[in-house]
Amino acid sequence: MNFSPLTEEQIQGLFVKLGLGSPRTITKIAVGFSNDVYDIDDQYILKSSKTLEDDEIDLRKEIYLCKLLKDVVPAPTIVHADASRTALDRVFIIYKKIHGDNLLVRWHEYTNEERKSIIKQICGFIRAIAAQPHDEFVSLFGLRVPTDWEQFIVSRITETIEKVKAEQSLPPDLETAIRTYVSKHSGVLTESKLALLYVDPHFDNFIVRDAQIVGMLDFESSNVRSIDWVLHLVQRMQNEPAKYVSEAMEESIVPEHYTHLMEWYREFYPELFDFPDMDTRLRLYAIKHNLTDLVGWPHVESLRQNLRKAVSA
Repeated sequence: MNFSPLTEEQIQGLFVKLGLGSPRTITKIAVGFSNDVYDIDDQYILKSSKTLEDDEIDLRKEIYLCKLLKDVVPAPTIVHADASRTALDRVFIIYKKIHGDNLLVRWHEYTNEERKSIIKQICGFIRAIAAQPHDEFVSLFGLRVPTDWEQFIVSRITETIEKVKAEQSLPPDLETAIRTYVSKHSGVLTESKLALLYVDPHFDNFIVRDAQIVGMLDFESSNVRSIDWVLHLVQRMQNEPAKYVSEAMEESIVPEHYTHLMEWYREFYPELFDFPDMDTRLRLYAIKHNLTDLVGWPHVESLRQNLRKAVSA
């Protein structure tokens, strides 16, 4: 079931009902793949689910994690959250707006030393999250914790290949090359370090003031994974930064501003790299990531090119 965006009347009625006053200005923010997001009077952010099932689960996860991490990282301060669908016909969360600038917008304005300092901060936050207990989180949301990391990644790759084949967007020779590479090299995934992992540290998810991170957003994708799993996104941000900005911002991208991301992550969170044959692990993660994207965007040729590059070793 898909929900229509909330009307101003619905939002005003909700805020009055919750004792938060009657909003004067309501601005729908053009972000949020899984949720509708609204700026209320420049004081609050309202996020509401777009669908009845997966999106609601993710928003419930975000509610839980914002509360769990409120004294650990600069997570949003929740004013009201309702997963019961009583105040509204959907799950929603209201939190205090974190004032500052989006890191994605400011990144190109900083000096290299400031960028390095920001990555140090991000690494500290990811490490702090990974140190949190996660048994309750896993139980509450019925999460599948991978007891065998190699088998987990290989099965995900195999399942995604079948989905891509159904769309006829994977040439037979490339499918064979992927299966051969995975069969030959998956043993490098035998070792894992499972923890609660913030998997989405792209710059759109951080709010900054004066090169200091004052806000961290979008926890709904967090899950229990081997800690090095986050590096596939970091590596992709370094190699293909334009994939993580809006079309309007593409002209502001300077590739040189991203070339040190993996180097800085290695310096400030060396445990992420403390696995045998990291290059091959990252190739396997890249295979999984690009196959997943190919399911949603079967006509994007660069994804097939990325897959060919990943299996070329």
